Amino acid sequence: MFSNDLIKEFIEFREVNGEEFTWWSFVNYKYSIEDALSFLKFFNPEIICHENCYFFKDSLSLSSYKVWKEEFGADLSSIEKMVNLYEPKDFFIINKKNDVDSYSQNNQIEAFAETLCQQWKISLKERYNNIPFQVQLIRDDGDLYITMFVLR
Repeated sequence: MFSNDLIKEFIEFREVNGEEFTWWSFVNYKYSIEDALSFLKFFNPEIICHENCYFFKDSLSLSSYKVWKEEFGADLSSIEKMVNLYEPKDFFIINKKNDVDSYSQNNQIEAFAETLCQQWKISLKERYNNIPFQVQLIRDDGDLYITMFVLR
């Protein structure tokens, strides 16, 4: 999935506590049940259907939908792709750590985005196995995006 050394704090804890300090230990030390439940919702997003299009419930903007519907007309997959498009780094814009250099931060965002993409694929296939959801990472001129749409 990704290398342990992407998480500086985990490595620091492991150096102090030894090899028996695991990711389970880190989660136990660092996070609450509310944090864990929030991440479960995040990694297993709810989907809503609006006018035969599928969107992430937590990020649907009807004004954005109207703009893209006007642009793409009956091309529902393209509408979904654009409405569901998000930059993974923006999930963390409020809680950005200042002590992490930009190279490490970019590697963390890349690892997060790739893992999120895989998790969303698994989650959507498991929960909606009759709908051919596609989850994609898009790299465009140094920027990274994630999106979801239905293959029609």
